[in-house]
Amino acid sequence: MPDNIITRDEKKEIRKSYSFSGTTLLIFLVVYFFLAKPIVNAAASLFITEADYNTFVTIGSIVLIIIAEISAILLGSKFCGINLRSLFNIGGFSGKTIAKSYFAAQGLGYIASFFISLIIVFFTLFANLSPGTFTPNIVERMNESGLVPAFTAFYAIIFAPFLEELLFRGIILGSLSRYNRTFAIIISAIAFGFTHGNIQQACYSMIAGIVFAAVDLRYNSIIPSIISHSFINIFGMISSFFMKATGYSETAEKMLSMTNPFEMIKLITPQMIVVMLILFAVITAFIITAIVIVIKNKNRFREFFIPVTEWNKSRALPILLTSIPWILCFAVLIYEVFIRPFWTFI
Repeated sequence: MPDNIITRDEKKEIRKSYSFSGTTLLIFLVVYFFLAKPIVNAAASLFITEADYNTFVTIGSIVLIIIAEISAILLGSKFCGINLRSLFNIGGFSGKTIAKSYFAAQGLGYIASFFISLIIVFFTLFANLSPGTFTPNIVERMNESGLVPAFTAFYAIIFAPFLEELLFRGIILGSLSRYNRTFAIIISAIAFGFTHGNIQQACYSMIAGIVFAAVDLRYNSIIPSIISHSFINIFGMISSFFMKATGYSETAEKMLSMTNPFEMIKLITPQMIVVMLILFAVITAFIITAIVIVIKNKNRFREFFIPVTEWNKSRALPILLTSIPWILCFAVLIYEVFIRPFWTFI
């Protein structure tokens, strides 16, 4: 029988495998995007005073998301037949491996973010929308104080890297890679990126997800991606604190609500210019380092993206697109990243 021929029974079995991983992701997405905040808001309105309302909602939402991630991981490991302990192999990689993974993900992510930011700027100006239409609500979080940012930082540095890597690189990537590694890397990276809920972070995280997936598959361990992911979030938290301390975030918030570029320029202060120059220098260093790492390790990256066989092709995307859980996952992600921003501003 030719390689590209797939029997009905085999197709049914593969679809079943894909549906298990899709259901795992769908459980997390439903809680993350649709249930966490409404449930916590309802509880807060009944039991919490107005002074503690925002703190309770933020912390409560994160706690529910953690519970959803853990539940999805445990269910996914059972139904997809993945031993969670096997994902934490400590042999084969070194600190140098982790450093390369981190700098490649950070630098290449910035390149993707830069180009998508240019597209967003031109599009929003053409459509007479504010840049904040497609911009993550980072400014609001930077202006918070007290327990909320401390708890958020702890989640971003410890819980998020560990649980997200288990879910996306451990369960999703591990399940899909049984049939086609290139396909698994790309799909798991798209799911990871779009889960961030906005186009800028989606592109950045998607590129980082590709790097993480390639490294994890090479060393059969998610430890490198957990550590790299944590360092990326640490750098993000430090950058946010730095921008808040210098007043950059307050000015950025005003600029995001404007549609006139000339009015935006008037808000730029010498202090903002200094901050932007420092960030530009740091980001440029990350980008150059990432490019050097990719060039020096191009053969290692290439092994995951070589042309696949007809056997791989026939058992990858065509079957995934017939899996109802994955169709629902794609629908949720497309809605959150592309449709909801328009809907909010119509």
